[in-house]
Amino acid sequence: MCRNLSVTLAFLVLPLIASAANPRFALKAGIATAEQEFNYTYLGSPDFDSRTGLDIGLSAEWPLLRPISLGAEVHYVQKGMVIRFLQLDYARAPTGRSISRLDNRVDYISLPLALRASMPLGNHRFFLLAGPRVDLKIGHEWPFEEDILYSEFDKSVIGAIVGVGAVIEVDRAMGLLFEANYHHDYSHSYRSHLLTVKNRSWQILIGIEFQGGG
Repeated sequence: MCRNLSVTLAFLVLPLIASAANPRFALKAGIATAEQEFNYTYLGSPDFDSRTGLDIGLSAEWPLLRPISLGAEVHYVQKGMVIRFLQLDYARAPTGRSISRLDNRVDYISLPLALRASMPLGNHRFFLLAGPRVDLKIGHEWPFEEDILYSEFDKSVIGAIVGVGAVIEVDRAMGLLFEANYHHDYSHSYRSHLLTVKNRSWQILIGIEFQGGG
């Protein structure tokens, strides 16, 4: 609990002490391809399918020491997984609709705080990013009548973000943003003596970046 609170406070405080010179802002949207790693104590790890959902976010970036900057972001991200199974009739024979799909979704507010290393190339800019991340659970969808798992998920998880991207300048104050990143969780979303669950996801985003006032 204390560790989660400390990290959350860092997300709020560090941007305020970063350089105040001309921040850049961005609006981003795209897809998140998410997986959940289930590890049962006695049954091993079942193989569930990935789930594709939405990622919508805002970011602010403050220059530090060239070419390094500090970026703070707020995203709404849909994570989870998909269960596929073979439908059988009473004689245990496959039915006409043999494969059934159960969509399991968990919604988060994701708060990455990342250092970015930029490389200008003409009027464009390429960048690498890496840093810590806090995800706050805000909702879920569980396809079964009794929710015995997702309702017990931790309200917050600690993880990391790494990514690459490019900004194609439209004019001096605006650019088109393209980004791909990976979310890795260090803490478990769920933990008991029988089962642990962790999230991981890949995001592909496009957006608009614009220069703030100086």
